[in-house]
Amino acid sequence: AGDPAFATVEMECLRRLRAVFTSAEIAVVYGSTEAYPIAWTGAAEAEKMAALAPPCPGAFWAGRPHPALRLRVLRPGPGLPEDAPPGEPGELAVSGPQVVRSYFGDADGSLAARFKFAGPDGALWYRTGDLGVLRDGGVRLAGRARERSA
Repeated sequence: AGDPAFATVEMECLRRLRAVFTSAEIAVVYGSTEAYPIAWTGAAEAEKMAALAPPCPGAFWAGRPHPALRLRVLRPGPGLPEDAPPGEPGELAVSGPQVVRSYFGDADGSLAARFKFAGPDGALWYRTGDLGVLRDGGVRLAGRARERSA
């Protein structure tokens, strides 16, 4: 999702859609099968945010987090989840009512254990595998995290 070429194509697509559907409100939604929606933005806001300097190479605006969602940026890599310093990119993790609790056919929970963990308050968190940073009041995606916690 954090491929700069994808972001360029996406912005061109948004511009074309806005030119054709002049009275339509166009939204871009970021999420995954396990947690949807995570963030969203309107086409006009996406174009405005694309003009700002990205916080890290290739990062592009994915939108503002869903209000019922909690979002963390974790240091990439194996081991126990640890928050990345503010403003630094890391693996996005989400918690909230839209995070699925289990996978079909995963009776022993081994698949879920690869992607989910309990936070200090006992809340269920899902590691998205996406590299991102919180900035400008929203989420900027910068690619895929190279490693996941096992």
